[in-house]
This record gives sequence, structure tokens and C-alpha cells, in this order.
Amino acid sequence: MVRAMKKVGQGFWGYLLALGLVWGWLVWGWAQPSQSQVEARAAIQEFLIRVKPAQMARVYAAAESSQEKAPDLPDSPQNIDQDAIKEFPIINFGPSGAGLSPTQPSGFPPASPSLAPVASPRPPKLAGQKRSLRLLATGDILTHTSLRVAASLKDGGFDFIPFFEHVTDLFHQGDLVIGNLETPLAGAERGYSGYPQFNAPEELAASLKAVGFTTLVLANNHALDRGWSGLAATINNVQKAGLDYAGAYVDPADKARRLISVYNGILVGVLAYSYGFNGSPGPNKEEDWRLGFIENEGALEDIFEARRRGADFVIVNLHFGQEYQRQPNQSQKDLVGRILEGDPERGLMGADIVLGHHPHMVQPYLVGARRDQDQLVVFSLGNFISNQSKPYTNLGLILDCLLSIDEAGRKAIEAINLIPTACHTLVVDRRKTFRVFPLAMAVDSPSSLSFLSKNELKKMAKHQAEMERHLLSLMEPKPKK
Repeated sequence: MVRAMKKVGQGFWGYLLALGLVWGWLVWGWAQPSQSQVEARAAIQEFLIRVKPAQMARVYAAAESSQEKAPDLPDSPQNIDQDAIKEFPIINFGPSGAGLSPTQPSGFPPASPSLAPVASPRPPKLAGQKRSLRLLATGDILTHTSLRVAASLKDGGFDFIPFFEHVTDLFHQGDLVIGNLETPLAGAERGYSGYPQFNAPEELAASLKAVGFTTLVLANNHALDRGWSGLAATINNVQKAGLDYAGAYVDPADKARRLISVYNGILVGVLAYSYGFNGSPGPNKEEDWRLGFIENEGALEDIFEARRRGADFVIVNLHFGQEYQRQPNQSQKDLVGRILEGDPERGLMGADIVLGHHPHMVQPYLVGARRDQDQLVVFSLGNFISNQSKPYTNLGLILDCLLSIDEAGRKAIEAINLIPTACHTLVVDRRKTFRVFPLAMAVDSPSSLSFLSKNELKKMAKHQAEMERHLLSLMEPKPKK
């Protein structure tokens, strides 16, 4: 290096060039990733190489195709041989989510040493039958103060249902409908509030249930805005509404019981983890069941446990990334690579689907396959409903797809549809309110959005076209300069 400096260091500019070479060499040395980062990046790059084009469809196009492909099975959990699965605790759902038997926690008890039994073999009545479930998933549900005021009733109650009238029909066609509940429902006694420390009325859970949600993600950076007791109250209120949940639990047995759920004869694991909790300490590793914490590195073991208990599909929700960014950063890609890869040396598969939350803007998606396993990643589903005003924060995404198993037992993620949405503010009876709707409605059925002006309809149509290009941005090759 010294000789190189002398050789090029003829004069002032030569010395500057030599110093630049030294500095570059030092920075390159400091920036070398660890072995685990190299492996994770290799995994995501391998995934990117195998990416295949995904079907982009407009708003209710998936509904018709899904109905054509749906298996001819009874609608209720009675189709499942209960004797064959009673050896381990699971929750059975029909298309509407019926069958959930909530408990009523009063708080977090001490950790229990009890562990869930291993799953039994697949119910024999389902062997050789084609079956599928329709998965829908949305992004962040943020209840800023203006949303709570808009939902308030004269009798002191709250009704959030009108906000979602343009997506309710779609949601009721889903078997598993997931939303990221980014607010505690800790009760009026803890005080309602919006940003920066949220607490929404418990009626929100009942409204979400009424419009078609089946499962709420609780692991996010606002989970502890009302402390651990507030999280316990949130779980209680979610259960009272008849909803399932992921990412936070009453005790280890509650986590074990909710690790696997059955939809139309398909065993599904839904997991959730957050990067942190806005300054509140997360759970230690011994009490990791309390709240999904990325730092505790328990996600892979939870995925493997779900597989051990017979999960056909594992869906992992990750609250991660940088706010107000439309592209995933390297840390997101690294983590997703590890979640997808699993542990090949032990023959353990990673997740089938990764759903991202937190950036408050939609980030692109990827589809691919490894070892005959279909995989899907949406790095951020954006905001489903909020009162944020930064560009793109009023836009979100609904993932709509089929998870299927054919007669030979082959599993697939089919009919992938990504439905861009908007959260629009309007005035009704001199009162500010909100409506969430698919952007494609501005093109396909503008008359149903009578609250939008012609200019607003044109703007929504432009958002729709731009969003379709944006979603594919990680799969399209970069143009050569």
C-alpha cells in the first residue's frame, strides 16, 4: 500500500488519490458483513433469482376465480375428524371464523412449564381431497384521535363499521382475514388517545369482527403504549369480540393453543414479531411468549414448532423496517432471507408467507419457490386506515390469495392478487369521517365513490396505475445505463 502511494503520489493530486485509496480500503474492511449476514443475503438472492411473475388483478377479480377453484367441502369445522386431532390444542374455523372459544384473561399469570402436545397425523377424512382457504391481509390499523371522534356515537359508544363499507363484502369472502392492530384496546379507564401513545375504544375490535376480520396482529411498536396490563386488557377485548390474535399471549399455553388453527381442513400457523416497543423493554427470552420480539430470535424456532405440529402453511408478520420508505432496506431483506430459508441442514422449512408492517407506506412484493415450497413476501402492506398526511401514507394494500393442497398433498400459493387501497377523509353532516376503498373502484365503478370529485377520481386512478408498477419494482430487472 505504501509503495502504491509513492507511485501515484506525484504532486498534490496524486497524494489525494492515494489517500482516497487508503480510505476506501479501510471502509471496505470495516463494512464486511458477518458470516450470518452473508448467508442471509445469499438466501434472499437465491430467492430473488427464482422469482416468477405474479398475477396482478383488479379489485374483485379474485372473488370469481377463487369460487371456481374452491374445493367442494362442507363449510363448517364438522368436516374435520375431531377424534383424530383432539390430542393437541388447536382452534377450528369455518369460512366465517366460527368455532373460536375465547377465554377471559384478567392479566398475565406467571409463566407455566406446560408445553403443547405434538400434533396428531392429518385427519383421515381429508386424505386425498383437494382443499383451499382464501387468505386476505391488510396493513396498519392506526386510530388517530380524529378516527375515534368520527366513530363516536351520541350515546357514548363507538362504531367504526362505516369506515370499511367498501371492503366488507370482500373480507366476508375470506377464510383467514388478518389485520395489524397498531393500538391497544386497553379500556376507557386508561384514557383514550391517539399518536404518540395510542389507546382505542374496545368497540374497534367488534367493528373489525363485523366487517370480516378473523385475526389481529398484536406485536408492533405500540403494543405496550398502555403497559403490560394494557396489553392484557387488549387481548381480553379482542377475545370478547370473537377474534383470534397473534404475537402476544396470556401465557405459554395460550401461545401453544393459538400456534395452529384449522381452516377448511388446512393447518395454518400465524406468527408475529416486532423490532421494538417505543422504548418499553420487551420480554426477556424466558418469557418470550408474552410478546413477539425480533431481538429474542425466537421466530425460527416458532416456525419449526408449527411445522413439527403439522402446519401446512406458516405466515409470519414482521413489524420492521424504516418508517416512510417505499423500498425495503438491507436489514429487512436479511431478516426475510433467514425467515424464508429455515434450516436446510436440519431439513426444516422456513415460512411460506412473510407480511411486513410499520413503514406506513406500501413496499414491493416477491414470489418464488425453494425446495418445492411456494413463498410470498410483501415487505410492507402500508396503512390500512389512519389519519397520516405524508405522501403515500393514505395508501395501503390488501393481499388476496388462495392457499391450496391438491389430492396428492402438494401445497401451493395461488391466485395472488394485490389490491391497492386508499383511506380517504370526507365530511358527512358537517363531520369529518373516513372511508377505505380499493383504488380500482375509481376506474371500474366510480359511481360507487360518489364522495369523490372528478379530480379526486383521476388522482385515485393514477395512484392505482403507479401502485401496480411499484409493487413489481423488486422483480423487474434494472434498466441498463
